[in-house]
Amino acid sequence: MQSEVVLREHVGQLRRRVRLLVMARWVFAALLLVSLLCSVLVILDRLEWISAPPEYLAGMLLLGALIGAVAGLTRPVSLMDTAQLADLRLGLKERLSSGIDFMQRGASDPMTAAQLADAAEHSRNLRPREVFPFRMPREANFFLGSFLLLVALIFVPEWSVFQSPAVRAEKQALRTEGKRIEKLAKEYRRHDVQKNSEITRRIAANMQALGKEMRRGRVGKKQAMLRMGRLSKEMRDAQRQLALANMPRSLDQATQDLKKASESTQRRGGSPAGAKMMADMARALENKGRVPAERVMAAAQMLQQLAQKLQAGEMKPEEARAAAEALSKMAEAMKGTQLDAASKQMQQAAKQLAAASKMSAPQMKQAMQQAMNQAGKSCAQAGGT
Repeated sequence: MQSEVVLREHVGQLRRRVRLLVMARWVFAALLLVSLLCSVLVILDRLEWISAPPEYLAGMLLLGALIGAVAGLTRPVSLMDTAQLADLRLGLKERLSSGIDFMQRGASDPMTAAQLADAAEHSRNLRPREVFPFRMPREANFFLGSFLLLVALIFVPEWSVFQSPAVRAEKQALRTEGKRIEKLAKEYRRHDVQKNSEITRRIAANMQALGKEMRRGRVGKKQAMLRMGRLSKEMRDAQRQLALANMPRSLDQATQDLKKASESTQRRGGSPAGAKMMADMARALENKGRVPAERVMAAAQMLQQLAQKLQAGEMKPEEARAAAEALSKMAEAMKGTQLDAASKQMQQAAKQLAAASKMSAPQMKQAMQQAMNQAGKSCAQAGGT
């Protein structure tokens, strides 16, 4: 029984050594494959088909090493396999493997006990590092070659001796622009009124990352321009959202004002067409469970229809005067809301129509046609907001 304990303990130590060596081989095999993949990514990055920053490549190598380690540690390495390998290495004539076999079969005759004792005695003097010394596997040599190739692909093209004057000038311009963008990102984060807003932090972080990559020469001109275009659009959208959030008046307030203006026009016997225009715009802006963007879109569609009618010359002078009054009141109601830009265009259209209606009869027709055309353009622009 004592012999079995000694044999199991010492062969177990040998097995752990074998498992570590197997793990090392798998780690180098995984690093070899990942480094070749990284080389392909670097080539694609040079062609500006993708972006492959060096820190991402380093992360891929680390991940590959971890996967290789896990794969190596989970490979089956039994006591019998270890014993047979040790017998072969040390020329023990199957002493250890026979002892393991008898131990696992549970044989108990005197001859078996003697062989177990002999195997245990031989195992006592075995040192795992001496039995299974570490030797660099073939995969390690292949990995070294592939890693040198990867390093060359990353750094050699960056040496100025391999670059034309035009390329060097372009890279210097990108580095200068990168520094400027990093500075702008810091100022954007520092001076923006919504410092704690998520969109501000995200845009500033994207600007910082782009500036850093450009300063370090890790992004090409084409990629830099594409990313700068996306950033500019994000900044415009963010500014628009912040401006809308800070509007002093809501669409609900504009809706109520338009309803009141329509009712007031009807009470004092004003133009039914003008009252209807204001009532229709109020209905377009009503909440009805819709998001603000849907309400703004409904108002824009109304303005587009009005623009088409004006430009087609379908309005009589008295209808144009009523439209001018209605547009003025609609512009006043929408001032300071999300339709503030449309409000200014509507006010301009109202002034043009009102000015034309005051002219003498001989001039009226031509002036009214011109005014309706200009007002139609203003309403079309308002409808495009």
